[in-house]
Amino acid sequence: MVLDYFMPKLPTTSSLLQSAPSTTWPPTHHPSHFSVSVLPSGPSLSSQCPTKSQATNASIISSTAHLPIVPGTASVSTPATPQLPSSTTRHPLIYNETPTHLRHILPGALSSHTSYPLIQMSRSNAKHRLNNFDFTIMLKRKLVLPLYHPASAPVCKCGTTHDIYGHHHFRCTRISKKFVHDYINTQALQPVLQQVLRTAGITDNSSPVQTEVPHHIQQQPLLRPFDIEYQPNHALGDSNLPPSHFAICGADITIDHCPDPPSASALEDISLYTANAERCLQTAEKRKFTTMGNSTVTGNTMTREDVLHTLSTNAKLLQIWAICPYGGMGPMLRRFLFGDDPIRPLSFTPNKPHAAKMYLESLQSSAPHGILPLANASWSSSRPAHQKFYGHSYTAPTPRIHFLQQFGLACTKAFAIHLRRPTRTQQAPQASSGTARAPPGLSSPFSTDPRV
Repeated sequence: MVLDYFMPKLPTTSSLLQSAPSTTWPPTHHPSHFSVSVLPSGPSLSSQCPTKSQATNASIISSTAHLPIVPGTASVSTPATPQLPSSTTRHPLIYNETPTHLRHILPGALSSHTSYPLIQMSRSNAKHRLNNFDFTIMLKRKLVLPLYHPASAPVCKCGTTHDIYGHHHFRCTRISKKFVHDYINTQALQPVLQQVLRTAGITDNSSPVQTEVPHHIQQQPLLRPFDIEYQPNHALGDSNLPPSHFAICGADITIDHCPDPPSASALEDISLYTANAERCLQTAEKRKFTTMGNSTVTGNTMTREDVLHTLSTNAKLLQIWAICPYGGMGPMLRRFLFGDDPIRPLSFTPNKPHAAKMYLESLQSSAPHGILPLANASWSSSRPAHQKFYGHSYTAPTPRIHFLQQFGLACTKAFAIHLRRPTRTQQAPQASSGTARAPPGLSSPFSTDPRV
């Protein structure tokens, strides 16, 4: 697949991008163009001009990562610069060209942080590299392409044949998502939040970000209500947030499934797709606020209301951070990171007073929120003279971009490994025979048959 017209001036990375013969789409709109190939070039790829749908798929990646322009890193056929569609016209184009039955997943698939690991992170750091299988899986998911051949999709433990896009991996209750949860928590949120919170002036060196800490509940000391926690200190002088009255702030992380398609009346309104995706993540937040889930503590008799009441009494703030299978963030996580308010706040029934109280406390101005803009402002005003880039690379110049890259990288690796894990109890159907072979680089990592 050749990514023309939508992806100018991408940094050249030999492991990901290779030059391809120059093509133009559309031929009459932009005589000057850039030619970048995501997959290894070959006769079957270079001899064809990309279709409109291919160029639209390409814009899913290019429109979701803000890339710095680096001289000499792209092949320019003429000195003129093409006029790219603005973001206000690019997203409607993507939605219009996406099949109706897949549009409901675009709010998650268009998340910018999951584009960084594919095209923008520095590969000089070995931790930023993806193996071929993981890269192929995540590129297909980013472009909303099938992961399986319909005739060779595996069979789940529950007896259901997986859908070709891999959505069943995240929806089936028989498939554990604990690895995804733990990997994102320990490999991205814990180490990077510790750095960003200190930059934002919310914590100091004496208050590390910790994971899975017990002894918060006196009646059940082994309960661990926080997946990740820290002690805020808004009086450090670097943060403009009001003084916090919370002794400990933390979050319970949940990996949700893809949203269901909206009603037929919403098919032409892009904003309703976004609201539908947010509502799905809010449902996961509310479920975590009101139910305990499967407790690992023997003999635990406490309800979720009891836990929330104890935490609130001890001035401990619990938030719920929901993440969709494409990396999209729930409203509470977005408020914490960017300061965004939810489209519609959660509501609780009268028999869940402590859940409602804890949720309302997380919306207060004294609760940590908008930490990435705070960190950016603090970094720009007090940046050490010897450190030009926050992430020690020109591709990660600010705290915001550094955090989103690391978070996106952890989501990418965790989701790819989760999708590659064996989840079937019987042999999957064999791929249909035929003479057509997949283009180079598109052989499925789920099958030994290169035609899949």
